[in-house]
Amino acid sequence: MQMHGQMARVPVTARQKFSEAAYFYNCMLPHRTNPVVFPYYLSAFVSALRSVTYYLQKQYAHDERFKEWYAQKQEDEG
Repeated sequence: MQMHGQMARVPVTARQKFSEAAYFYNCMLPHRTNPVVFPYYLSAFVSALRSVTYYLQKQYAHDERFKEWYAQKQEDEG
């Protein structure tokens, strides 16, 4: 498959990734009774929301305060 043209810029910050998750959440709601469409939006929402922590780790990899905070949050959840 060939793709032509320019592609939109992908999210590069945790905030942008969170906004992506919110977008899919809002798209999902009107289709909550549609067994065909709803799972697609649900999957996109969960995937985007889960990746927020990965973006946070990358975005703040150089910040020791973040590393300490994140380690504590992981311990609290564990």
